Amino acid sequence: VAPIFHPTMPFAFETKHLVLTSSNPRQSELSAIANFYYQLGGLNANGFYDVTVNMGDAPDLSQYPDHNVIMFGLPEDTNFVASINDALPQPFSDGTNNLAQVIGQSAYQLVPGIQVGVVQSIKSNENPGRMVTLITGTSEEGFNWVMKQFDQDLTAFVGDLFFVEDNQVNAFATSLFSQAVLDSM
Repeated sequence: VAPIFHPTMPFAFETKHLVLTSSNPRQSELSAIANFYYQLGGLNANGFYDVTVNMGDAPDLSQYPDHNVIMFGLPEDTNFVASINDALPQPFSDGTNNLAQVIGQSAYQLVPGIQVGVVQSIKSNENPGRMVTLITGTSEEGFNWVMKQFDQDLTAFVGDLFFVEDNQVNAFATSLFSQAVLDSM
């Protein structure tokens, strides 16, 4: 199976989706979902999507083997992130919106209180031909920055890990790195 090169394009052409939100989604999450599907509709001529929405608890993904999965919202608002955290290219600190300051065996240090939007994608454990994408951030502001960039051009994101600040997107294709390369960075 090929590496992930875009966090959202498969959603335009694979019509079965599982959308995850918090149990009490913020207006920003609901708007993000609506805007996301508005933009996807412009990419898919038939415009049909079979979307299941799960609010709150992490679903059993084995029940959705033919679905691409996308989560909108902050990590601490749902236990889904905790259920896949070990598989993420950039994990979060347990139970928080904070980035775990380690990638592979390499530790790094962020400025305290940094706010950043985060988009990351991994292959589904249930079906490597499907993916799981998180649209999130370390804060509500970071999440909103991601959605602002998506609104400008959903197709501009290339890679599987993105850090988004106000008007800047830093993209990485972590699936192309080996552990040795990550550890030497």
